[in-house]
Amino acid sequence: MTSFCIITLKFNHMYNPLSYLFLYFIVIHFENLSSINSFHCYIYILLLFKVISVIIVSLLVSYYNEYIGYDSRRDIRGKAMMNFLKGIIVGIGGISPGLSGSVLLIIFGLYQKALEAISTLFTHFKENILFLFPLVTGMGVGVLSFSNILDHLLEYYEMPTRFAFLGLILGTIPLLWKEVTKKDFSTIYYYIVIVFALLGTWAFTINSDSFEQIHDPTWIQSIILGVLVVATAIIPGIDPAVTLSTFGYYEVYVSALSDIDLSILLPMLIGVIVGGIVISYIMTRLFNRWYTATFSVIFGLFLSMIPNMLNESCVLGLNSLSVISIVVMILGFGVSYYLGTIESSKS
Repeated sequence: MTSFCIITLKFNHMYNPLSYLFLYFIVIHFENLSSINSFHCYIYILLLFKVISVIIVSLLVSYYNEYIGYDSRRDIRGKAMMNFLKGIIVGIGGISPGLSGSVLLIIFGLYQKALEAISTLFTHFKENILFLFPLVTGMGVGVLSFSNILDHLLEYYEMPTRFAFLGLILGTIPLLWKEVTKKDFSTIYYYIVIVFALLGTWAFTINSDSFEQIHDPTWIQSIILGVLVVATAIIPGIDPAVTLSTFGYYEVYVSALSDIDLSILLPMLIGVIVGGIVISYIMTRLFNRWYTATFSVIFGLFLSMIPNMLNESCVLGLNSLSVISIVVMILGFGVSYYLGTIESSKS
């Protein structure tokens, strides 16, 4: 595998992001991360750097398209690539502790457009597919490529990793609050935010061990699992791990993904498709009729994630890794806040 990686790196063009993502996927899924050596660390760092650099370059290209102009065909390709790269980030957010992929869609200004595209999928099929395909493909790449490396980081570098995600969450607060107060905002919405923040915090305290865990789901249970997965993906501020654990699905969900168990994944896909269309339609109606109230609920649930990001082991380990953790938290805050300001300036 190591020699294959070296040959691939030599013959791949240095500015081809898809080849790097492909190589990244191969390395992660076919190497044992518990016995990772310095060469593989170098590969991971290189590939992460390449993905980040491609995203930055694409942001600059998007800025150029917005204010200077491109020909229409090239502009369409640029938007598709941009949505693909944003989808990768959203996919990573979807499997990250405390971070919601739907919140990242809000930051990128794609959330309501994605809801409308899903809820009216067959009404304007071609237009919706052209928008959704690169986005969903990127999300799939993000989930599959980064799931194992994220597990590795949480196992060996838990505190800095959690602080990094905490920084990303904190950096999104200004943009989300701007969405809450965009339209007819009044004092009542402060209470809505507080109530749902407290409810969300209470939900995290529920002991999932008191619920019966499902290990060999039927087709119906697998379809329900798909509905729960897509619900946590679409509704911002709801942590997928907590929700799935509460209903006893978390272990079987992780196992089905890691083992690629088609007997679970195929019916789960049915639940994802049907549930995605129905929930997207409901969320679209809620935004159209009660925009500020809906965003107030979302913002309250989102705030409830913050105190639950750091578990007891992270707090006890502050003495040894506090400086690194604080630095990565600041970097995470800066990245999410900067991305939010860029997307906000475009809208």
